[in-house]
Amino acid sequence: MNLQNWVDGTKDAVIRGVDADGKIDWENAVDLVAKDENSEMHFNVNGLSYRDPKTQKIRTAMGSDGSFYAEHGIFGDLITLKGTMVQMDAALRCDTGGFEITIGQTNKYETGTFDSEKGLTVGSKNYALGLSSGQLIISSKEGGLHTGNYGPSYLRLMSPGGHELELNTNTATFRYDGQRFITSSDLEKVLGELQSIKSLMVTHDEMNKSIEDYLKTQTKGKK
Repeated sequence: MNLQNWVDGTKDAVIRGVDADGKIDWENAVDLVAKDENSEMHFNVNGLSYRDPKTQKIRTAMGSDGSFYAEHGIFGDLITLKGTMVQMDAALRCDTGGFEITIGQTNKYETGTFDSEKGLTVGSKNYALGLSSGQLIISSKEGGLHTGNYGPSYLRLMSPGGHELELNTNTATFRYDGQRFITSSDLEKVLGELQSIKSLMVTHDEMNKSIEDYLKTQTKGKK
C-alpha cells in the first residue's frame, strides 16, 4: 500500500520534544516535531499536522476540536457523517457493482449522447438517467433514447420513436405530439358556451309560429 510504504520508508527524521521557545526539552516538551526534506510533523495538545517543509502548506491535519483535513484520503466503512454542510470540490463516483452514480465523471452505463461529465448520472446495466442544468436523458442498453428539457414550470420529453410529451404550467397546457389535451375546465367552458347558444335557438314550430304572427301583424286591417 502506497501510504504504508510512505510511512515505513522514512528512518532519518528524528522526533524531538521542544519547549514553548522551540528548544529541545523533553522534560517540559509542549510539541513533538520531526522533519526531513519531504515532510514536517507537529504533534501537541491541539492536534497532529503534517505539512510541506518547503512551503509550509498543510497536507494532513487532525485537530483536538474534532476537525480533520487531508489532501488525499482513502476511507473504509464510513459510519456517520454529521454536520450542516458538505462541500465537495471534485468529481464523485459511487460504484456498488451493477449500479453507479457519478457527478462530473463519465458514467460507464450511459449509452446516449449525454455528456455525463457535466452533470449527475445514475446508471445500471439496463438504463442510465442523466441530469444537467435544463437537460434530461434516459438511455437504455437496447439503444432506446429518451431526451428532454425542463425548467421551473416546463417539461418536455421525446421518445425514441419521435413522439413528444409537453407540460407547461405557465400556459396550463398538456400536449402530445403538438396536440393539446382538453382538461375538465376546458370542457366546462365549452359546455357553457353551447348552453348559451342553445338558449338562443328556436324549434321549427316556434319559427313557423313567429312567421305566422309576423304576417298577421303585417296584413291586419288590409283588404
